[in-house]
Amino acid sequence: MLLSASKVPLLISLLQAEFPSDIDGILGKSLRIFYKNLMFAISCHLSDPKTPLHVTIPTGLLQGEELNLLEHMLLNAGWDIVERDRDYYKVVPGTGTLNEEQLIMKGELCPYCKVPTKFMGGYYECPKCLAQVECHPGTTAAMGFVASAPLRKLRHQVHEAMDVLWRENKLKREEVYRQLRQKLGLTKAACHVAKFDERQCKKAIKAIAEIKKEVKK
Repeated sequence: MLLSASKVPLLISLLQAEFPSDIDGILGKSLRIFYKNLMFAISCHLSDPKTPLHVTIPTGLLQGEELNLLEHMLLNAGWDIVERDRDYYKVVPGTGTLNEEQLIMKGELCPYCKVPTKFMGGYYECPKCLAQVECHPGTTAAMGFVASAPLRKLRHQVHEAMDVLWRENKLKREEVYRQLRQKLGLTKAACHVAKFDERQCKKAIKAIAEIKKEVKK
């Protein structure tokens, strides 16, 4: 997205109106980092318009109500969340519309039936095929895309294998994910079980078994 210098004051004023400076605690700290990252992103974008205006917000320590408040403020200030990770959100100035892939990854569109899903309180569900995906606890943010019953079973098997790995081999959860990302060739944002399809789940189960063998050596 191109951002002219004349639009920068408007963008900042929208943020200041929606993100009051008296917000404190962890959410306040996240927003201050967001401001800092935004100023840097704008300066890079204005000096080279080919540079995408992507801004990150740390979210790893935010709880459900704080995440909901953050998403509400971002929406009202005209931002789109294009990437949700356990530790951060990546946002861009909103276009007002999301493409099909973005809607699917937000859990709001069924990848099988291509119809809007319904929020059922804690999870999203396709009204036609009943594919489902859970939300981050206490929020309306889907963990990934809605999955059929066979895929949900595979995802559960991945989670079980990972649980056994870090409990029995005393690896930190973050380390298990790091090694899994490395073996699957995925980014941190993409390496979440709720974002895996059938093929990735099967590869993940094999990769976890390999990690377990390597740890025992």
